[in-house]
Amino acid sequence: MKIGEPKNQWQAMVECEEKLWWYRALHGFLFRLLDRTGLPPETRVLDIGCGTGGFMKLLRERYTGVVGLDLSWLGLTHTRSRGFPSVLMADANRLPFPDNCFDLVVCIDVLEEKQVDPVRLLREIRRVSKPEGFVLLQASAFQWLLSRHDLAVEASRRFTRPQFEGLAVDQQLAPLYSSYLFTALFPLLALWKLLHPPRIKPG
Repeated sequence: MKIGEPKNQWQAMVECEEKLWWYRALHGFLFRLLDRTGLPPETRVLDIGCGTGGFMKLLRERYTGVVGLDLSWLGLTHTRSRGFPSVLMADANRLPFPDNCFDLVVCIDVLEEKQVDPVRLLREIRRVSKPEGFVLLQASAFQWLLSRHDLAVEASRRFTRPQFEGLAVDQQLAPLYSSYLFTALFPLLALWKLLHPPRIKPG
């Protein structure tokens, strides 16, 4: 459990995920992107920062092997109350999984968080993803839009599209789609495909 995190924050998030237009529109767009992957129902999926399980619930309706991870004990309590036992409390900077075990990694609104090292997190995502796997990322855009709400939820950074893409490309992720979404609100969204690791030429 994070020190000082209010219980009503998580309950409010549960209600918003079910009713607010923003989440409905976002989730619909995310699944239109996932349609491009052609991944089968038996796909193994890791949802990093699953929170209260709103998007994880939808992922489980499509894929059978969905695992959630979050650092918040209260968030995971809500997720488990929805009947999702496959969730872990763990640090996103050190994913507790072996190499090459997920076909799809989803990471929504995590790169901004103060306790997250974006480079280390993306390196970990690259490590646990299978060769030719997919990564779905979303992050808030433009540092000048950093707000009190951001700070209240421990978000300390925002990204431009070149910064966002540069971080991912450095970890050998090839963009299939990258854009600002809902332009008035400036979130960043991208779907990436893992590249084969470069071959090291002898001597």
